[in-house]
Amino acid sequence: MSKIYINTPFLKVLYACTSKPDTPYEEGAKALYKVILEAPARELEAFIAEIKALIPDHKFKTKTPKIGFSKSEEGVITIRPSSAYKPTIYDMKGKKIQVPIFDKATGEYTNWKDDVRLGSGSIVRCNCLLNPHDKGVGLQLSAIQVKTLVEWESTGGGSPFGDAAPEETPFDSAESGEADGASALDI
Repeated sequence: MSKIYINTPFLKVLYACTSKPDTPYEEGAKALYKVILEAPARELEAFIAEIKALIPDHKFKTKTPKIGFSKSEEGVITIRPSSAYKPTIYDMKGKKIQVPIFDKATGEYTNWKDDVRLGSGSIVRCNCLLNPHDKGVGLQLSAIQVKTLVEWESTGGGSPFGDAAPEETPFDSAESGEADGASALDI
């Protein structure tokens, strides 16, 4: 089978790790570049049908092959394309997006690099290599086109709650360690 590439529709980014590979939680697992996208199932019907049409002759070793998506009870589909290789990121005109590096010594931006940090809420589409295997089809991330960029930002090590604490918390008002009739163990 020759290599088959497919473009996802433009979808909302939930999480992206595109400037360096994501550190896996499981010992021995590969660090991967990845994007986690989501959309209502009805918006992805044509995309899923296109994937099925592109691989009709693949011989799966299971009777119920899966596409590398998950679907919530609310009907939202999550797509997780990933790759061991860094994806190239493009703007809407097909131009490679590069980020300038600020040189503190000269006070100028120099040395452009490929380090776009996609944040949650960005709208992108991914170019993926279809990767049929014994149990289904995976999506290997190749490139990303950005429609709306929301840059990822760190909180800089400070508290994400700000400097001012509320004067009273729900736990402060209870005399016996309970707030609103529930103990801390009741969730």
